[in-house]
Amino acid sequence: MSAIPIPAVLPDVMYPLATFEQTFKVGRHAMRQARRDGLKVKYSAGKGWLLGRDWIDHVQRTGADEHHRDASA
Repeated sequence: MSAIPIPAVLPDVMYPLATFEQTFKVGRHAMRQARRDGLKVKYSAGKGWLLGRDWIDHVQRTGADEHHRDASA
């Protein structure tokens, strides 16, 4: 049985926004909220770009220490 590769956010990689959302399963609503919370997105050639380091910093700054399950689930 072979190992399943797990994608990693690399700090020095600039990701096209759409590719980042698809690769790391980040929904559009979550991305919009992250941007409202200060996540930096740059635009060039009609595309949004995200630096991996900025995503890592955002998660460290805004992420919870524990996963809280929705009581209604």
